[in-house]
Amino acid sequence: MTQKEIAKQLNISRSTVARAFNGGRINQETKTKILELAKKIGYEPNNIAQALVRKNQLSICAVLVDSISPIYVDDIIKGIKLSEKKYSHYKLEINILKMEIASQNASKIQYDKILDVLENNFLNGLIVSFIDDTYVEEICELCKAKKVPLITLDNIASKKDTLCHIGPDYYQMGSLTADFIITGLRESGRILILNFEDNCGIN
Repeated sequence: MTQKEIAKQLNISRSTVARAFNGGRINQETKTKILELAKKIGYEPNNIAQALVRKNQLSICAVLVDSISPIYVDDIIKGIKLSEKKYSHYKLEINILKMEIASQNASKIQYDKILDVLENNFLNGLIVSFIDDTYVEEICELCKAKKVPLITLDNIASKKDTLCHIGPDYYQMGSLTADFIITGLRESGRILILNFEDNCGIN
């Protein structure tokens, strides 16, 4: 079944059906009827086709905090750029802001930067790393209010419905552990071993 056939069955216009799937302005009751019918008949919109007719780009911002490991954030950025290229037909644009971790007030600076990005840009998504626990819930609430999908790479918030969390890569974690050990030996000759649990807590 096509969007045209859905429109005919519900006695509404084809453009109204399209708005229900692409986030355009539409009466909530009408949108619910469209989505319920689509689910019932197993209809899924063709995202590539929608992207080709979409005039505006999808704008995503990634606010990433640098790590003491030279490979951690650089590999994340490589992955993001690879995905941006792979899904270029979706008119996807990802702006990457890489912040230094060395600053004494790094957490507050990062928090202020995230607020600035959310307040002054129209975003279709936000990616962040190393949000301080003091701020993560507030950022989740702000993203929810603005209907901006949020992805974190290192933190898990208690409100799972507002946050998509991408957990650790355990192979990468092994590499990072080796980096930390080497750094500790080089700088002080003493090593502290940290055991990272699945929820990113530390023993």
